[in-house]
Amino acid sequence: MDSFKRSLRYQFMETKKFIMKFWIIVILVDIFFYILNNLATGNFIGFDLGDGSAEFNIGFSLGGSTATSNPVSVAGVNLMIIVITLLVYNYERNYESFPLSQSLGMTRRDYFTSFLTDNIVVVFIFASIQGILLKVDPKLMKLVGKEPLYDFVNFNLQRDNLLFIIFSLFILFLAFISIFNLLASLNYKFGYKIWIVLVGVNILASIFNIKPFEKILIFIGDTIATRYGVFETFLILLSVAIMYIVNYFVTINTDVKRRTL
Repeated sequence: MDSFKRSLRYQFMETKKFIMKFWIIVILVDIFFYILNNLATGNFIGFDLGDGSAEFNIGFSLGGSTATSNPVSVAGVNLMIIVITLLVYNYERNYESFPLSQSLGMTRRDYFTSFLTDNIVVVFIFASIQGILLKVDPKLMKLVGKEPLYDFVNFNLQRDNLLFIIFSLFILFLAFISIFNLLASLNYKFGYKIWIVLVGVNILASIFNIKPFEKILIFIGDTIATRYGVFETFLILLSVAIMYIVNYFVTINTDVKRRTL
């Protein structure tokens, strides 16, 4: 129990600094983008997943642009930044925090349990802050003279309340962080060999026109990019649980080492 408390205390200390630095930078960048949107004229700049034919806006768009309509969101850009950050966060923890925890006498089980708790806390805080920013975003976009983006597939900023938006983001981020956590753990344990195996399996499967990874990515995309009902939530949480269980056995059987990607 003492080992677990030490591990949890250490995780939370690192997480607190990480969260504060990340969100200070993100919010400052968001403010800068709102100012640019207020001043901007011309062609579209930003993240447009559609045909790109739009007036000058800086932000996130799902491509529903027409000659008279171009909904955009500044806070929506944060979603992509958060996904990339969660990937980096998990790699940093596996390559730095795991060896340090072992040098401090923590058991692998205590480390994994504290890291799992830390993951859930990070996801909840990220979902809460991002949910608030998204809920406020339409008002700010109108203030700078732009058409707000309301429909984010998983939720609608106009119809859904803040709690549902936070819940949807929590499920979304939890799915991503569980995937990244397992990938980082496997990468730490096996080093570059994991990439050789993945590429080899993909090439071998492509010879027989099977394309397993493409099907897996499509399935993940279809499951994640939807409005979360009871079934979708259960399916994602079941997948998350399976990935963490696999990661648990990987972690408790991993030796401390220094390896490159």
